[in-house]
Amino acid sequence: MDEEAEHFRKITMKVLTMQLNSISIMDIVAFGGAAAGIVMAVSQLAAGNIDFAGCIIIILLSADFFIPMRQLGSFFHIAMNGMAASDKIFHLLDLEEPQEKTKTVPNHNCDIACSHVGFRYNEEREILKDINVQFPQGSFTAIVGESGCGKSTLAKTIVGLNREYDGKLEMDHLKPQMVFQDPFSSLNPARKIGWILEEPLKLKGIKDKKQRKELVNQMLTEIGLDPSFANRYARELSGGQRQRISIGLSLMRGEKLIIADEPVSALDVTVQSQILRLLLKLHDEKNLTYMFISHDLNVVHHMCHRVIVMYLGRIVEMADVDELYDHPCHPYTRMLFDSILTDEEKETTDSVTVNEILPETVDGDGGCPFYGRCRYAGENCLREVPTLTDIGTPGHPHLVRCERIAYGEKYTAAD
Repeated sequence: MDEEAEHFRKITMKVLTMQLNSISIMDIVAFGGAAAGIVMAVSQLAAGNIDFAGCIIIILLSADFFIPMRQLGSFFHIAMNGMAASDKIFHLLDLEEPQEKTKTVPNHNCDIACSHVGFRYNEEREILKDINVQFPQGSFTAIVGESGCGKSTLAKTIVGLNREYDGKLEMDHLKPQMVFQDPFSSLNPARKIGWILEEPLKLKGIKDKKQRKELVNQMLTEIGLDPSFANRYARELSGGQRQRISIGLSLMRGEKLIIADEPVSALDVTVQSQILRLLLKLHDEKNLTYMFISHDLNVVHHMCHRVIVMYLGRIVEMADVDELYDHPCHPYTRMLFDSILTDEEKETTDSVTVNEILPETVDGDGGCPFYGRCRYAGENCLREVPTLTDIGTPGHPHLVRCERIAYGEKYTAAD
């Protein structure tokens, strides 16, 4: 559909260009003919062949004959352009819609299941690669990694903003809701908060205005704001209050799956703790499923049940939060944790030294994407992309994408 629409746009521009060119020719003919009639009438009057009344009549006839030709030509081009456009529109309407990739998950203990999900903005820029992960009901899962690793792209793909993805994305009759990093950009500045919060209820089919207002006031109370905030605009609120509204907006449809993309990174430290406590409170009260994107590993440790570590579009490690923080296995994960250790902790911890420059290519030669920054890299790491290996215990999986882990080797300070 998108390709056909682009093709239609190009054809329309060509038709408009041709129309403008032809109108220019019609202008020359129309005004040139009228001018020629005027010149002829004046010259004949000067020669004494006609009187003044005859001259005026010839001038009026010239204008009446030639100038309407221009308008007639314009009508013709408009009609032809309309016919061509209508044919294209009917052709677009007859096209089959692409098959919906999002399906219902047969396992009702899981809200989302990503199976071999990939996404690229163009042929040369692949952002997500072979993402396989499930988000169980009521779970609080964090996704961490450096900027550019694909965290936000995965979130946008799940929420439906990136539709041209590969693989399968299955949901249990859910419509994920997103809480963005900048709450002000996601709130309509021209509308009051009450109107903004009512919109999801209208889409849900609640027609009773009184009922909608009661639900809005109830939600404002749940997110720690007074019902009077319904009469305010977003510009009249602080950053923390806007983020509370953004969280409340994501809950208005009654959905259980919330994707929070760095929801507190733009807020002051004291406000951050208030928003985080609110997220935990709502999670426990409503049994929500959270996908929490963050760069703050201390917050992740305190808030989440499970952690997914991403690097250059791939999951490199995934485990329960305590397991991962106690036993980080992938060199990249250990590098992330090393960045939050104090100098005293670093002296007693087997830290990892890596090249801090992020490579520009992703799996360009088919090897481990972390090869260029890993101090433990060997020849085997260049042969193929490592697979996720489960080194955990039954019921507590610990997945690591590392060649040495796959062969049972361990990293030591002597390395």
